[in-house]
Amino acid sequence: MLLGFVSDDFFSDVRAWLVSYGRATVDRVAVDPDSLVELADDAEALNNGDAELLSMLVWTAWSQLAEDSCTDLPPSEVPSYGPTGVRVDLKDVGAVRLHFPRLAEFTGLAGIR
Repeated sequence: MLLGFVSDDFFSDVRAWLVSYGRATVDRVAVDPDSLVELADDAEALNNGDAELLSMLVWTAWSQLAEDSCTDLPPSEVPSYGPTGVRVDLKDVGAVRLHFPRLAEFTGLAGIR
């Protein structure tokens, strides 16, 4: 919502960018996605390529530590983490304003009826 539609590759970059803030921030955003707005001022890193570089560094470090990558695992052994929490239809402006008031305000959705 903060960035609009993002591709799968860019989502990986966004995830690495979020992880770069540390476990406490990731845990806070997981519990309260609306708190993502607190990082909005730093979102420029997502547009200038820093996040893509960070994503590659994270993947490289993980691969070296794991000595094996998920792509080498059979599909039945790849960890699967499903979404948790309340599903919100991001096309429903009212639902977005209800569940993510700060993000709605930041993105200009707060005033849309």
